[in-house]
Amino acid sequence: MAEAGYGKKLFRGSAVVFAAAAIAAVISYLLRLFLARNLSVADFGLLYSILAFVGLFAIFKDIGLGSTLVKFIAEFSGSGKKEQIKSSITAVGAIQIVSAFIFMVPIIIFSDAIAISYLKTPAAALPLQLIAVSFIIGTLMTLLQHAAQGLGHATIYAVVEPIRIAAAFAGSIALIYMGVAGVSYAYVIAAAVSVAFLFISLRSKRTITGKALPEKKLLKELMRFAIPVFIGGLSALLLFYTDTITITIFRGVEEVGLYNAALPTSQLLWIIVTALVAVLLPVISEMWAKKHTEHISNALSLIAKFSFVILIPLAMMMVAFAEDVIRLLFGEAYVGASTALQILSINALFYTVFVIFSTSLISVNRPLTNTKITAVISVINLVMDVALVPQYGIAAAALATAVSYLIGAILAYFALKKSVPITLDIKSLGKIAAGGLISLAVIFIIKTLLLSDIWLKIGLSLVISLGVYSVFVLYTKGVTKKELEYMKKLNMPVPKFMSRMVEKLSS
Repeated sequence: MAEAGYGKKLFRGSAVVFAAAAIAAVISYLLRLFLARNLSVADFGLLYSILAFVGLFAIFKDIGLGSTLVKFIAEFSGSGKKEQIKSSITAVGAIQIVSAFIFMVPIIIFSDAIAISYLKTPAAALPLQLIAVSFIIGTLMTLLQHAAQGLGHATIYAVVEPIRIAAAFAGSIALIYMGVAGVSYAYVIAAAVSVAFLFISLRSKRTITGKALPEKKLLKELMRFAIPVFIGGLSALLLFYTDTITITIFRGVEEVGLYNAALPTSQLLWIIVTALVAVLLPVISEMWAKKHTEHISNALSLIAKFSFVILIPLAMMMVAFAEDVIRLLFGEAYVGASTALQILSINALFYTVFVIFSTSLISVNRPLTNTKITAVISVINLVMDVALVPQYGIAAAALATAVSYLIGAILAYFALKKSVPITLDIKSLGKIAAGGLISLAVIFIIKTLLLSDIWLKIGLSLVISLGVYSVFVLYTKGVTKKELEYMKKLNMPVPKFMSRMVEKLSS
């Protein structure tokens, strides 16, 4: 059955990517904790201000060709046009490497002026140069990573990120005595290690065949699709970095440090959608090429709903224990990030749904629509940041991000409905949300009654609130027996305890 085959490919691939993404997230988070504990709050903020500044220009080295390459390789592979694969990789690589030099070299040349005028310290010049170099090297890394993703080498695609972050962590430990410059050297080393790993791994697979020289007709097709993706990517990048840049300008690098304690902590909740989307783009592209729109609709409806189901109790825990989490992990100096963390934890729900639908828009050949939506919410985020951040600081930046992604999720859903008959059961989602609020109330009751060890509070809150949430959602039929059976048909992993509970409550 075709639908079961797609499900198997989607969720087995996602499991591999999820495991690697989880490992990468843990290492990345430990790296941030290490840096936060070994750098001052100001230097910690300076590092992430530099990363945001250079990262803002990184889209110009990609110019939308990364996602385009994944989609085209997946379609070439699915339709048997294997001779086109190597040609497309060569074409995209040539364009991206030239673009990387065009946009990164000026940063290196004018690093002194940027350091003084924007970052307010000449000490930022060398780190700026090094991070720009790491982005140039990273061009090859992302090119090879996208090739692996499009070819369906989920393990190679996924494993490179833990390797990159582990190399950055090891380098940072060795060079932390040099401060921000030492960490920047570590990023250069990590990029080089990642390129070497990908090159060796893909070469061993021998799956990249066909002509090496880019074909003019193919290049035109790639660019025609990539331009709207590029504009959308630019908008997405602005959305991602606007908060940090606005905080740098209006509030200073110390508050950037606080925000970059809250942001990565909330992004731990992004792991599920990160894993799904890595496999979603090529699989949905293949379904679309074969005109299996009903399969797309069924898969996306379930993915969106169950991502919501899984994330809500985790987000509620993060909201309830935000201050404790920040204090335990980053130290007392970072407690000011607590409110921002609470808002960003709720945003994880909006972000997840938005990314699922926006990625699907690209997969069904509507990159321009996705671009328009991303541009709209980027403008909303920027306007809210400029209006609110100068007075209210990082909490306002977090709120602007949450509002933007919520609007984006709504717009992407209705846009996708025009191509795919996708439906969301709003009534069920309301029940799930109500279960989340009830679990949050349970957590606060436990926090109030227990005045003992914080780890005991967290442990009991997690177990009891999750139990209450699960029973409520299943009893009110927020999740149904029919949905679980359909998930099994798609080869989606269904916990046995959930199946048993549904059986009992539906009998």
